[in-house]
Amino acid sequence: YRDMFVVSLRTLSDEKHVVPAVLLMQEMLSQPTFPQASLERTKAQYIVGLQKAQEDPDTIASNAFSQALYGTHPYAHSPTGTLESIPTINQQDLQAFAKRYLVAKNANLAITGDISLEQAKMLANQLTQVLPLGTPAPLLPNAKPPTQAKTIHIPFDSTQTTVLIGQLGDKRSTDPTVLQHQTNFAIANDIVGGGNFQARLMADIRKKRGLTYGIYSGMTPMLAQGSYTISFSTRNEKAPEAIQATLNVLNNTLKTGVTQNELNLTKDSMINSFPLSFASNAGINNTLGMMGFYGLPDSYLSDYVTRINQATLHDVNHSFAQAIDTKKLLTVTVGGSK
Repeated sequence: YRDMFVVSLRTLSDEKHVVPAVLLMQEMLSQPTFPQASLERTKAQYIVGLQKAQEDPDTIASNAFSQALYGTHPYAHSPTGTLESIPTINQQDLQAFAKRYLVAKNANLAITGDISLEQAKMLANQLTQVLPLGTPAPLLPNAKPPTQAKTIHIPFDSTQTTVLIGQLGDKRSTDPTVLQHQTNFAIANDIVGGGNFQARLMADIRKKRGLTYGIYSGMTPMLAQGSYTISFSTRNEKAPEAIQATLNVLNNTLKTGVTQNELNLTKDSMINSFPLSFASNAGINNTLGMMGFYGLPDSYLSDYVTRINQATLHDVNHSFAQAIDTKKLLTVTVGGSK
């Protein structure tokens, strides 16, 4: 990912499966060899994937959006590399990466399964004790926010235009005030651009105007500033109308705010759907891994419902207005006509 390097293992919980699986993971982490044949095969697979991505307007738009939004910041680069960079990577590069980053001081472990806490601690120690101590990865710099709105069009032979509109977003934070602000924003965003047909963007751009099958918005907090994005596709000739209608919904929300009824319905929905995040081992493990990596407090989950209940109409509207600046939005379009 743009933020992290993940090594994952999934195995049965009984000892006869866990022990050899963890031993193999331990060897992989502490003694990676990166055989030349495997490296060449993987590079070839990546190149094929990148060549296919050149035919995918969504990927083209996403890459162009990141490059334009982040400029010289590391987040500007695609985690999958480029057709120019992949062929240049060699065994020495991977060994240097492993030596620098696969170290105990840079590690965060999340373990989920039918094992005791003592067993989990033993597994964690077993995995980390074979790693060199090392040093944590350096902190990422802040991204430079844009000073004005910008539009980028990329011609693509298609009857549809893919649209990405957005701006710099939030950092991950352990500050309770910031966590409450991000919860407030999440509620407002669900009202504006959630996946349901009651969301304002979906109601206007799809139901009222018939300009798209789906339009969604979201904020992705990261170590450095993440991004806020609105994404949809529409017919080439309707792209200007759809973009303007999207901006109108945003500006209207910023001007008049969401309503108390929208707030009540959304809070109930978010609280009721919260347990679904923990419907599987994988879901629990992903959440724990995210919390550990970003240093979120143990109360991050236990206080989730409390943060939602504490969100007032004023605070939700204030957090949304504080986060969104429609005068500095980046718009990327990929399609058949400008």
